[in-house]
Amino acid sequence: MKKTKLSLAISLLVAGFSAYASDDLSALKAQIAAQQAQLEKMMQQMQALEAKAQKVEAVVAPTAATASSTPAPKAASGYQGSLDQTRAASRRLSDPVKVGGIKRNPFSGSNMNPDVALILDGSYVNRSQSNSDYGALGMPGFFHELGGEHEGHSHGHGFNMNNGFNLNYAELAFSAAVDRYFDLFAVIHAGEEGAEVEEAYANTRSLPFNTQLKFGKFLSGFGRLNGQHHHYWDFADQPLIYQGVFGSHGLLEKGVQATWLAPTRNYLLFGAEVLQGENEQSFGTKAINVQSDKTVADKDTAFASQVDGAGLAVGFVKTGFDIGKSSWMAGVSYGAGKMRLDHTSDEHPHAKAGSVAITGLDLTGKYFLDATRYVMWQSEYIKRELTDGQVATYPSNSGGASDGLITPKLSQNQSGYYSQLIWKFAPQWRTGLRYDAIDQNSIKVAGTDKNMPYGDRNTVMVEYNPTEFSRIRLQYAQNGAFFTEENERKRFDEVLLQFNMAIGAHGAHSF
Repeated sequence: MKKTKLSLAISLLVAGFSAYASDDLSALKAQIAAQQAQLEKMMQQMQALEAKAQKVEAVVAPTAATASSTPAPKAASGYQGSLDQTRAASRRLSDPVKVGGIKRNPFSGSNMNPDVALILDGSYVNRSQSNSDYGALGMPGFFHELGGEHEGHSHGHGFNMNNGFNLNYAELAFSAAVDRYFDLFAVIHAGEEGAEVEEAYANTRSLPFNTQLKFGKFLSGFGRLNGQHHHYWDFADQPLIYQGVFGSHGLLEKGVQATWLAPTRNYLLFGAEVLQGENEQSFGTKAINVQSDKTVADKDTAFASQVDGAGLAVGFVKTGFDIGKSSWMAGVSYGAGKMRLDHTSDEHPHAKAGSVAITGLDLTGKYFLDATRYVMWQSEYIKRELTDGQVATYPSNSGGASDGLITPKLSQNQSGYYSQLIWKFAPQWRTGLRYDAIDQNSIKVAGTDKNMPYGDRNTVMVEYNPTEFSRIRLQYAQNGAFFTEENERKRFDEVLLQFNMAIGAHGAHSF
């Protein structure tokens, strides 16, 4: 009897618990269903708000959809890294900018202000030559005097010319996106004797097929060093062959440049330029007034004729690739144009005319030791050939006005190179060695071969960069590259302490 009552009690207890559990489960299911319905309602509200936001954005920034469908501008390769390509990779002015999660008008004032930078370069020089003796030295076959002026520009360009302190230059650089189609860049170069527009050009931003156009006044893409401004150089002065063939300004011309970045795995850039051809060392456009009874018949037309329109064509190919921890950049360049050099205002007046072809080869390799240290080797070879040339010489007292003697059949074959090794051994420290030389200087006048003298130079430097905006460089050179008017070589030592500072928006240095 007791067992029967106990069994009944247990059965009632189990039945009661089951009923209670069933009620809890039903309540839980009901709660989940209510939350799911609330979540679906919230999702619908969010979708409605998003649709409204898209309508508002279409009214406020109608160009956003167009900008999003436009291909991104051609990004600068890690190898090339020139100033104009770096700026082309910056954000588009036409793209809405997110501020606090909200897209604002891309044409607001803050977006329209250009980037501005000021770069200052000065030096202290100790040279075992007086200022007057150094200024009178030249490179036979290239130019006569370091301190001389042709068309208002000195060969030394005021860089480190005098013993003691030198204010070499101040550069004011401007850059900005004009709109979604163009970037604009300009550099005002100022020295103690005045200021000039050094560069002023525009780039296209979104042409199809990886193409880009540049037009205005700019440094040519010829070679490796030519496209870099002075403050990018690894040494405080130009290599000799650049100074002799292009002058202190480099190949800086008015014209147009077209480039195509090939869709290949490795960096491969093709470029072509049509330039005015006013370079004072190798080209020129002016007609030269030559009047002489000694002129060979029909041989003075090269002097009398002016080069109308663009007179210089340049083409180049640049490629880059990686091998292990090293990156490499190689290039081939070629330029061809007409020479019209009028030096009739010099102490020894003369003039030249003819056809000029210049070929350049360059190779740069950088081996990365770690994230901040590297070893870099860079070399260039440049060859200049003058054919179908003529030279006119005048008595020193004639001023080049008349009685010039024109000699036909002038030809020149000149070449030179530099090779340098840079070691960045600490985050803020670099040191380097450079050897540069003229290795050919053959001039033939009327079939007579005149082998002109040529020299070389050894340079070592060490520099400290407190930040990316400042540099202090100590440089020593054994110079045997320059000659007196009588073609006597002058060897001398020079010590140079350079200070270079920049403020404002400052683009990253190239590879």
